[in-house]
Amino acid sequence: MTTRTGFSFAGIATTISEILNKFNWRKVLLLFDRDAYESVAGHHTCYLAMSSLIGLLKTNNVSYGTFDLGQNRRFTLRDNLRSKIGLDYGDAE
Repeated sequence: MTTRTGFSFAGIATTISEILNKFNWRKVLLLFDRDAYESVAGHHTCYLAMSSLIGLLKTNNVSYGTFDLGQNRRFTLRDNLRSKIGLDYGDAE
């Protein structure tokens, strides 16, 4: 018998959605790395998790953008965040 512990993808999406609702965030940027932890979680894990989250974001009318960190490995995480987030996802209007 195999027992899986931890959140399901739907559970993760629901938790993130509740956090967004609590702080009234209506626009988010989803950062992902297709190759991260593949040896631990298996193939397509990121895709499956993101699919669950995106479905819930659409249901709740939250606008979102995506950013593949794996496509920008020549820059540091800080540089990637600075260039991609900028003022687009901050509170400044």
